[in-house]
Amino acid sequence: MKFSQLDVIGQEYKIIKERKELKNGGLFRKVLYFILNRRNPKHIFNFYVPEYLYMRAISFCHDIEREINDSFTIGELTDILYFDFLEYVRKANDINTVHKRLAARDLAPAKVFQTEDVHNGVVFEEIRGFEMIETCIDHKDALKGEFLLRDMLEIYTDHTFTLENILEIVFCDFIDDYRRGLIKNPLPKILHYLG
Repeated sequence: MKFSQLDVIGQEYKIIKERKELKNGGLFRKVLYFILNRRNPKHIFNFYVPEYLYMRAISFCHDIEREINDSFTIGELTDILYFDFLEYVRKANDINTVHKRLAARDLAPAKVFQTEDVHNGVVFEEIRGFEMIETCIDHKDALKGEFLLRDMLEIYTDHTFTLENILEIVFCDFIDDYRRGLIKNPLPKILHYLG
């Protein structure tokens, strides 16, 4: 079973298998392998959030830009929120608590609409009322998220969460809580992660 569109666990298994096979190979083969098969230290993930939360997140990112005097994107915010989620998982060390947190939010609808717009011969697809967010996550952090979902499958055999779902949930939870005033001053914590 894949736990993200990129199947990071599957990529890791492939890397381990190839490295085991290289142990029996010569030096030239090893050098050639590492030149041609550089390990991707980062992965790009896409997920969808409601438009109103997306717009609110843009405003929040502008507030951070004013504080740091530099650009700050929604992708960077998502990366920080995901890292904070991994810290929460590490400290909680309880699959049931994590599952309850993930299951508490409705996910973006899976129904994709095709518009009449065509880009380079490809029909443009959209999820209406939602905006796509793209974020870049370190390989090791993406692997931790997929391992969490794999471990969760042992207890909750019917769960269908993916890494993209986790990104969507932590992003939406944060922006929604901030919007409703449940998070009083998140800027110091965000600035701590940036520093």
